[in-house]
Amino acid sequence: MVTLTAQQQTTLDAMRKTIDRFRQNGASEQKIRRHVETWLRAYPADIRRHMENVLLYPWRLNVLDDRCPKCGDQAYLTTFYGRLMRSLEGQTAGMYEVHCPGCGWRGHAPVEIARWLPKRAMFARK
Repeated sequence: MVTLTAQQQTTLDAMRKTIDRFRQNGASEQKIRRHVETWLRAYPADIRRHMENVLLYPWRLNVLDDRCPKCGDQAYLTTFYGRLMRSLEGQTAGMYEVHCPGCGWRGHAPVEIARWLPKRAMFARK
């Protein structure tokens, strides 16, 4: 889990606004990616990877890779009346919905990870 300092968070917000402006002006994704790589060279690898995900792949922050990204607790597959809930559209299509009862985080898990997650019955929709 990566925590950003206040200065890094301010820098991230400024980068996000700049990228939005680039996209409004019709810049290509390749140009935006080059700018992000240039901006993030000064940061350590873990912070660089986190900031890159926030800027270029924001949907990845809601994808479970091992345990809950916020508190590190066990996440559970979300079920609705006994049936597993699966995302059907967008970037997370085909992934299963997951929930952490410890902190309330909700996200998605790919099939490989969902195989070993325990089921949690009767969670209502968000």
